[in-house]
Amino acid sequence: MPAPVIIVTGVSRGIGRAIAEELQSHGAAVVRGARYVADVPTTASLLPIAADVTQETGRKAILEAALAAHGRIDGLVNNAGSAFRRASVNTARLSRSRTSAGTEQMCALYTNPKRKRGK
Repeated sequence: MPAPVIIVTGVSRGIGRAIAEELQSHGAAVVRGARYVADVPTTASLLPIAADVTQETGRKAILEAALAAHGRIDGLVNNAGSAFRRASVNTARLSRSRTSAGTEQMCALYTNPKRKRGK
C-alpha cells in the first residue's frame, strides 16, 4: 500500500511543523504549505510549497502540487493561522476573518472528489 499523502498548512514553525514531521515519521508523504518556506526542510517525503491559504492561488497551489507529485490527496491538516503581537482589535479581527475564510475554502477544495483523486 502506498504512503498516505497528507497536506499540512502552516508548517513554517510550531505546531504545523511538528505535525508534518510526526506524520512523515509514520511514513506519510507530507505536502507542506507555508507562506515562507525558507526554513522548511525538503526531503523526498516532505514537499514544501510557498502558499498563503488566505489567497485562492495559494490554496490551489498546494492542492495542485500534491496532485502533481503524488496523484492523489489522502488527508488535510488545516493548521495555517496568523497572529499579531501588538495588533489593534480591528487588525486582529480582520486577520481572524481571513484565516477562517481561507481554512473553510481549503476544506472545500480538498473535499471536491475530483481534485482529491487528481482528475
